[in-house]
This record gives sequence, C-alpha cells and structure tokens, in this order.
Amino acid sequence: MSPSHPSTNEPDAVNQATHDVPDHVPDHVPDHVAHHVAHHVADHVAHHVAHHVANSSAGPPAEPRISVVMPVYNAMPYLLECVASILAQTYENFEFLIVDDGSSDRSWQWLQEAARQEQRIVLLRQPHAGVTAALNRGLQCARGEFIARMDADDVAFPERFAQQLEWLDRHPEVVALGSAVERVDDDGDLIAVWQWPTEHEQIDAALLQGRLGLPHPTALIRRQPLLAIGGYRDKFPVAQDKDLWLRLAEIGRLANLPIPLLRYREHLRSVSSRQRAAQRKAVAQAVQEAHGRRARSASAAHQPAETGPGERRRAVAKSPPLPAGYADAGRNETPADRQRDWARSAARAGNLRTAWKHTRGLLAAEPLSARNWLLLAKVVAKKVTATKFGDIRMLG
Repeated sequence: MSPSHPSTNEPDAVNQATHDVPDHVPDHVPDHVAHHVAHHVADHVAHHVAHHVANSSAGPPAEPRISVVMPVYNAMPYLLECVASILAQTYENFEFLIVDDGSSDRSWQWLQEAARQEQRIVLLRQPHAGVTAALNRGLQCARGEFIARMDADDVAFPERFAQQLEWLDRHPEVVALGSAVERVDDDGDLIAVWQWPTEHEQIDAALLQGRLGLPHPTALIRRQPLLAIGGYRDKFPVAQDKDLWLRLAEIGRLANLPIPLLRYREHLRSVSSRQRAAQRKAVAQAVQEAHGRRARSASAAHQPAETGPGERRRAVAKSPPLPAGYADAGRNETPADRQRDWARSAARAGNLRTAWKHTRGLLAAEPLSARNWLLLAKVVAKKVTATKFGDIRMLG
C-alpha cells in the first residue's frame, strides 16, 4: 500500500478541523447550487449533524470497532445527506475518516463545520490524487477492526452497520460483506432495487467475467486481511474495487446481503458515467492478473486441499478468460445514454414516476430521436397496465 503525500501547508489529520481555510475557494458548481449551499449550510449542519451529536457519545471512541473511510472530491450538495446518514447509524462505535481529495467547491469548509460538532469525524486532506490514493490515506489512519466504505454522494440506511456487523460476527470466514442497494437518480428518486450475487462462488465467478462483485460503498471489510494484501493498488485509479475483491477472494470469502442497506446515487458526474471505457480496460487487466496469480498458486500446490481456499483457487484457475474484445467494448456514456438507462430500469421496476420524469427530459433534449419515442411508448404502456390493474406501486 503506497502512502499518498499530504500537503506541506496543512497537518495530516484534523479532529474538529481547527486550522485555517483559504479565504477564497474556487467554485466549479453551478451558480444556483452554490447559492443554495451557501444559504443553507448552517441550517443543514445544525439539523443533520448537531441532532446526532446530542444523541451520541460525548467523544470519539477510544477503540472504534469500525473505521468508516470516505473520499470526498467536490461532493456538494450531496455531502450533507451522506454525512448525516453515517452519523445516524444505530451502531455508534465507529470513527469517521473523511479524506478530502483537494476539493475546490465548498466541501472542505462544510466538513470543518461538521467536525467541530461531531468528534467521531476525523478530517484528512491531500492535494487531488484520485480515489485510490484517498482510500489508502484513510486506511493508513484507520484503527477499527473493520473498514466501512462510503461514497460522498450515497446515503446509508440507519441499520447498515448493525446488520453487517452482526452477520460478519457469525461468519468469520467472510473477509468482505456488501449488500443490495436502492439505485436513485440525481434527485434521490428511486430507479430500482439492485440485487447482487450473495454467495462467494457466484461473486467470484462473476468477478472473473468482469461483472458484479460487491457494491463498493456498501462494503464492510476486515481490516487485517485488507492490509495483508496491500490495500488498494495505485495502478488501478479506476476499478480499484474489482481488483480488491479479486485479491481478497484468494484469501477468504466474499458475500452480499440480499437486503438494500444503501441508496446508491447515479448522476452524470459519477465516475461510472464518465470513465466507462477506462474502467473496462482496468477490469480486464485486474481479471487477467487474477487468472495469472491463481494459475501460479494452483501449480505451486502439488496436492491442493479438497476444501477451503486451495480448492477455490484450483477451481477458479480453470475459469474461462474474459470474452474477446471485452476491454475495447466499453465507451463513455452520454447524458442521453444514462438517462435512457434510468428510464428503462425504473419502468421495468414499476417506478413509473421516475421513468416518466426521465423520458420527458429525453424528449425535451432530443425530440427527433426514435429511441426516445419508443421509450415513451413503453412507459405509457406500463402506466396503462398499472392503471388497469390498480398497481398503486407502479403509479408512484
């Protein structure tokens, strides 16, 4: 695990954020968002943070069982709801390590105010170096038995830590646990519940085909195995989670809970939207390296054990490689691509209010697109069916 380099002008870690902030922070968010944040930040801090301080322990835990690690880069206005969802966890023995990766919006200022009111928050700041470097910076400072991942634009359900911790205590062979998620759009409207494979064998097989593993912001990971494999690898600035799951699967088991424990926000600024092509190339590299590691491990073991990790490595070494052209098949999504996916997924899940909203937006932006009109016909057909059969859920 390679350390990232902190700024020479600021301390490595700040609890309650006592050092100065530059007088001017460049603002790259839209004017209406900036105005909204500036006007309401104090109210949000008081409502979303101080309320939870009043109902939590008086200070940071001496020995936190969970270290929450969250990178932040220009995360306003989502950051407020995200931080509040962690502070509202029913399980309270955690520290909240927030790594600001050189934000140029008001994220750092707001985080300082939040840290003054909540002693479980520990702030770290570094020049912009990317998600992987920010995650490793947080891991260096973590003290908990478990690492809870969180992204700054998502919302955790209040029982997330409690349910995951209880499950992991009963399954010591599992090194990382995720869960299903509720996909939501930029406005927080429900798109669909996203189910992921729950058993190790399913997860590992999917990873080796470049598909689903664990939803990264839902993961609760045992810290010692995570450190044993070297944390996140700097060579993967994107798809660092897929590489991590493949390596963890070689020393333990992976699992996902079938219940949603997080609202997973999808918006046009997210990495998955802007760097899809780069992600596929990185996933292909991670899978290729995993096949190589596991083949060498199987060859080195003359008589591999019939059960346990040895057997899993032997079986996986025989898995077929990625389909030809996998790495080159991806392309970055356009805003219209993303919105069509949201509308289709919401319609299939019966969330017609969300589907209708995005279909209208597509037609307004591209009124001559045949794909948009076909999508409209499908959404209308779903709405007619829901009305006929009285499906209130579908009508929203």
